[in-house]
Amino acid sequence: MSKSVFLVFPHQLFYQEDHLNSLLDYDQVFLIENHLFFRQYKFHKQKLVFHRATMKAYQQMLSESYGITVNYIEAHQENASIGIFIKQLENLHKKEKLIFTCFDPVDNWLEKRLRNAVDSLNELLLLESPMFLNTTTSLKENFFKPTKKSFFQTTFYKQQRKK
Repeated sequence: MSKSVFLVFPHQLFYQEDHLNSLLDYDQVFLIENHLFFRQYKFHKQKLVFHRATMKAYQQMLSESYGITVNYIEAHQENASIGIFIKQLENLHKKEKLIFTCFDPVDNWLEKRLRNAVDSLNELLLLESPMFLNTTTSLKENFFKPTKKSFFQTTFYKQQRKK
């Protein structure tokens, strides 16, 4: 038996209707004030207030408009660190396989921490992020080809304008 968990980080508050409806399919949804966004550096207070306000509004919208129970992890909590969070959840559900899903964080540090935290008994699925016009697959196929020896920004933008 497996349990599906969807993780949402401060930069992934997407309002596309199909995405919001798909959240109903998950057993648990977590909004995480992750250390990378709140505590890693001495961030400007307005940035922290903005992140928190948007996350709280997103949580309220998910619960009131879609009836989704959202588990909110605040930055001051120990499990706001993704490694600790995932280990705690794995310990809580020892007899079940956990499938962690989130949008591609497009952040090397966060992705590495996610991959390192999820043990071999569980699974991590990264969905294509709706933040960009291009998909990772289309970029690999159309621009970052293995046969290509050099990459120029001008060439990329010309190709994008034509597309």
